[in-house]
Amino acid sequence: MTAVKNGLRKTPDITVHIKPLEGFLFKNKEIKFGMSQREIENLLEKPEEFEVSNLSKGITESRDAADFFYWFQGDYIINYGIEQLRSLDVPLESGIRIFYKDIDILNDEEAVSKLSQYDTPTADDGKYMNFYELGICLGGYGRKKLFRGKIVTLFSRVDIKYFEILYKEGGEEISHKN
Repeated sequence: MTAVKNGLRKTPDITVHIKPLEGFLFKNKEIKFGMSQREIENLLEKPEEFEVSNLSKGITESRDAADFFYWFQGDYIINYGIEQLRSLDVPLESGIRIFYKDIDILNDEEAVSKLSQYDTPTADDGKYMNFYELGICLGGYGRKKLFRGKIVTLFSRVDIKYFEILYKEGGEEISHKN
């Protein structure tokens, strides 16, 4: 059953299982960071919609209220189909459940403290909290809120520097060592 809330399609029957810095399971399909758009389409189907942004130099594909994000391959030319997956965004309002081990990140009020057993998070004074060893960025979990509510972003090891910058722009100082 699919419900719509604030323009998002709620899909409570979908779960995502995190494989830190490598990828995730989505609809019981193994998705790895660095896979091409075509490889992901072969596993999941074509996206419901997509958006190209020359500003962020990437393509966002929406699937079941989750956003798959691909960055252009070093130039500003769109090479649709071969761009590589860089991150996954799952907003709270999507109804998707996202897990690391047995932690239901979007629905467990103790998620941050439970995740902290596996990795030390950045401070929570800004908009974002990052778990760099788990490849998890929590948006809206800090003292400053996001306009779109809470969101979990999964990322790979090669994108840690990008998420350090995002963290800093959210009102923080980088507080971990690589």
